[in-house]
Amino acid sequence: MPNLLIAMICAVLFLLNIVIKTLLRKERVGFIDMLLALAAAAAFVMLLTESAAQDSSDTQTTQFVLLLGLAIVGVGAIMKVVEWARGWKQFGTRGMLGIGTGALIALSTFSIPMTAETFIIPTPTPIQVAQVSAQTDVSGASAVVATNTPRPTATSTDATSTNAINGVPTTTATTTPTLTSTPRPTATITATRWTFATRTPLPTATLVTPCLGSVDNNLRLRSEPNRESETLLVIPFGTTIMIYGRNDASTWWYTDYEEQEGWVDGEFLTLSAACAGMPVRANE
Repeated sequence: MPNLLIAMICAVLFLLNIVIKTLLRKERVGFIDMLLALAAAAAFVMLLTESAAQDSSDTQTTQFVLLLGLAIVGVGAIMKVVEWARGWKQFGTRGMLGIGTGALIALSTFSIPMTAETFIIPTPTPIQVAQVSAQTDVSGASAVVATNTPRPTATSTDATSTNAINGVPTTTATTTPTLTSTPRPTATITATRWTFATRTPLPTATLVTPCLGSVDNNLRLRSEPNRESETLLVIPFGTTIMIYGRNDASTWWYTDYEEQEGWVDGEFLTLSAACAGMPVRANE
């Protein structure tokens, strides 16, 4: 929209310049005339280039630029007739400048879209990337579990000896290494997954495996699937969100954003193919 406004301002200034100076009988084409013509043509070329670079071409913008280019050609032709009636030179006049600028703008509505189709490489959207990733799902895993193997440890034993001189038995402590079995974890690969102790589930809703949706406009997250319900927050344009459910008519979709769960209007969403299998969610 800003580029369209700039292009319109340049076109209006260019047309006013050639009309006023022709009516004031200024025959010589100056630097200001050429600068305004160049600015008008460049502004519309930039506008068409931006429109062609988008995923979907803006047909209304292209048609509008084409009509405006033809209008500039018409104004230039009228100025050329006035200059011819006054006996001015045939070329290098403001009438010819207007005809040339308008023709360049009109021709750009055909040349720029064809060039964009040939050279511009489309950028994949987040939904397309997610769909490709879903086709390469890998299943199966192995878990590492601990098993017990013997490990030698040393234990101390007491030895009793007799004093050879007095004949009195004495006790001396000696350390004798003895092998005993002590658990030692070793890693072995088995086909058994980890097992966990079960616990009593809490009475909270469990979200299903989500699909992806792309927000086309700034979209309200509402507490219920209707446009009269409370607005919880606004999701910005271009955001990719997770979809967990839908209503019976598949017109509202249940999602969460920034730790807020609620409903969004499907009219302003671009959904992935997986969203067709989302379960119907009752309004709680």
